[in-house]
Amino acid sequence: MTEGLLEARMARPDDYPHFVRLVEELGTGDPVPPSATWVADFRPTMIMFEDEGAVVGYVWTHPLERVGYVRHVALAATHRGRGLGRAMMAVAARFLRERGCVEWCLNVRPSNTPAVRLYERCGMRTRYTSASLHLPWSMLDALPGDGETTIACAIEPADDATVEATFALPAGQLAHARARVNRALVGLRDRSPDAPWVGLAQFDPTFPGAATFRVQRPSLARPLLEALLALRRPEHAHLRVRVEDDQALAEFLLAHGGTLVVHTQHMAGPLPPP
Repeated sequence: MTEGLLEARMARPDDYPHFVRLVEELGTGDPVPPSATWVADFRPTMIMFEDEGAVVGYVWTHPLERVGYVRHVALAATHRGRGLGRAMMAVAARFLRERGCVEWCLNVRPSNTPAVRLYERCGMRTRYTSASLHLPWSMLDALPGDGETTIACAIEPADDATVEATFALPAGQLAHARARVNRALVGLRDRSPDAPWVGLAQFDPTFPGAATFRVQRPSLARPLLEALLALRRPEHAHLRVRVEDDQALAEFLLAHGGTLVVHTQHMAGPLPPP
């Protein structure tokens, strides 16, 4: 398929070197996933964009039940300023509509003004802000708890709907996470296995980090982190967590040894019509 001046196609296994080159354009500082992980987790929903046969950009998405996450939008510096981002987003929108999505969302740095304007032109608006934090495992020694007993346990498929409703997650997010390589879904309950859910982490020990880290009150961060500690790899002295729409939790972790990596704003809206 052709969109604007670029040719769009689904990613192939031999596109990994192009991904490695272009992901640097995002400037996140995240470690690049190994080839096997990229082929299994990224490639199936990644769209590559070519200019006269040369790969110059990609969009990586996560289609869920009704919501499509746009995870990466990467374009080579040589091709910016030509309106190609809008064309790439149009291809991503079509891809998500074809898979049953009616809304889409993404995270973007507030300082990336051109990207924010692009996403606003695509019908998205800011819903909340998030903070990506670097947490040394050693901070657990001094991190306060609230003295209440909690139970950490794996989140099973039968729990997904309840947990997603409790933490306002899009339907299908936990099933999607469970299907990815090296992912553990850890939940917290108050006092007993039948009590309500009060914490959630989607943990990748190879990163290491929790892309989703939510608790009902900041003092529950300690037992949730302790549950993740049991899953960590011994060579890692830290992890990264993304705290979404919870300023109190971000401030609590920053006050007790965490450091800020980046702020982002979460933008969302209805998918534009064909």
